[in-house]
Formats: sequence, C-alpha cells, structure tokens
Amino acid sequence: MDGKLCISPIIDCFNGDIISLIKRYNMKKELCIDTVKAAQIRYPISGVTLHSDRGSQYTSDGFRAILAANNIQ
Repeated sequence: MDGKLCISPIIDCFNGDIISLIKRYNMKKELCIDTVKAAQIRYPISGVTLHSDRGSQYTSDGFRAILAANNIQ
C-alpha cells in the first residue's frame, strides 16, 4: 500500500509504557478519538492529563468532547 502510515500513541510518562496505539492511513480526528477509546478499555484514564500537539485533530470538537466526557485534561 502506498502512502503514509499515521500512528496515534498514548504513552505513560511515568514509565514509558504504551497505553494505546492506533494506526491508520489518514490523520483525521477519528484516529485520535479511537486512541482514547482504546485506552479506556484497558485503563482507568478518568482524571488524567493528556498532552498532545495543537494539530487540528486534537483541537476538534469531537476529540475535545471525548476528553470532557472522561474528565481528561
């Protein structure tokens, strides 16, 4: 397959563990939203602080809504 493979990881800054990792061939907001959803399945992430860049995916209403719904800063 041609093109770029985009990855969206959530990494625990305490110990470097990869909490969640989703791969897609586009960098739409759903990639980042699905990464948070995958992390929710495995870990209690309510109340955590999530650091990201300021790309449009991370500032989208959809991504911000999932953060707010799960008490994620």
